[in-house]
Amino acid sequence: GRNDGTTDYDKIKSVGKPADDEQKALLESAIKGLKYDNAFKLMDENKYEEALAIFKELGDFLDASTQAGVAQAKIDELNKKYEEAQTYFDNGEFYKAKAAWTEISFWKDSKDKASKCVQTMPENGSMKKGSGSITMNINAPAKINALLRVYNSSNEVVAQVFIAAGKSSSIKLNAGTYTIKVAYGTEWYGETDLFGAKGAYLQLKNGTSAS
Repeated sequence: GRNDGTTDYDKIKSVGKPADDEQKALLESAIKGLKYDNAFKLMDENKYEEALAIFKELGDFLDASTQAGVAQAKIDELNKKYEEAQTYFDNGEFYKAKAAWTEISFWKDSKDKASKCVQTMPENGSMKKGSGSITMNINAPAKINALLRVYNSSNEVVAQVFIAAGKSSSIKLNAGTYTIKVAYGTEWYGETDLFGAKGAYLQLKNGTSAS
């Protein structure tokens, strides 16, 4: 007859039909195979928890139980890194926290956490410390903020001040020999990490203050 798009069911029926149980087993195996492949795809997409659930569900299909172990190990590793980042954050090491969360930005809310690590820039003349008879004036570059710290011979901070870009401030010192260090940058990560890895850190000089 004319090929009008209808299917000739009689021809199909004449093809050998496997037993129902065998057909069912083949179908189940095919579905498991698709799930197994999908779990690997999820692993590639860093969706380890979803992949783990599938591998566990597949039980003894192929090496699903081994792959479940691989997925679980990856989850444990990521959770450990996440907790390490949180510890940095809790310790006020905001740049280290940002770097750690950025490395695992796909995991949980790491991306959001990383974005919250940049701190509010201190006010000009803030973080001030120091006393003495000598006043030292400091200017910051036009577009870069600076934190100046003065250390004594025991490497203790005896004076410091934050200077906003394009502004100036001063510190007071007593006569003596000091080491002056300056940090420069555009993003602030708190008193521990200062301007982070993108900042510039210079030791200006070993200066002697005389009244």
